[in-house]
Amino acid sequence: MSDRILGDLNEPVWFEFSGHKDAQKDIEENVNSLSGKMFLTAIKNVFLDNGWSESTERYDSEISAEDWGWYVFLQHEGALMMLGTHVLLSLELSEDEGYADYLKEDWIDCGLSVRHFHKRTLIDRLRGRNKADPAVHEKAFLSIWHILSSLDYIRNLSNEPLEGQ
Repeated sequence: MSDRILGDLNEPVWFEFSGHKDAQKDIEENVNSLSGKMFLTAIKNVFLDNGWSESTERYDSEISAEDWGWYVFLQHEGALMMLGTHVLLSLELSEDEGYADYLKEDWIDCGLSVRHFHKRTLIDRLRGRNKADPAVHEKAFLSIWHILSSLDYIRNLSNEPLEGQ
C-alpha cells in the first residue's frame, strides 16, 4: 500500500465537494450548526453500492449529529467503521443570511474520517491485548479513497489538509 495515499490513518481525507446542500432545519439539528448531513447521506449510499453494508452491531447506520460534524456507522468486510464528515465552512448557517450565502457556495471544503471500532474488553485494553489489525483499517481507507476519487462532485482529494485549513 502506498504511503503517499495512506498517510496517517488517524487523519481525515480532505477534498472539496459540490452540491448536496442541507436544509436549514438539518443544519440547526447539529449542535454547532454544521452542514454535511446531505453530503454524508449521498456518500453513504455510494458506499453501500460499492460493497459496504449497514451496521448490524449495537450501532445503527443512521446519520447522526456530533459537535464536530455528522457521522454514520457502516461495515466494510465485516469490520465496523465510523465515517465522519467535517465540513469546513465559517458562515452562520443557522441564520437566514448565512444560509443564503451557503446555498451560493459552489465548492465546499470537507474532511472525511474513518475509525475502526474493534471490540475489546477493558482487561484487553489495559493489558494491550487483542488489538485491531491495522490492515483492516487500511483496506477500508483505500476503499474510501477509491470511491471518493470516482465521484464527479468531489475534487482535490488529498491526505493533507486543504490550503488555508
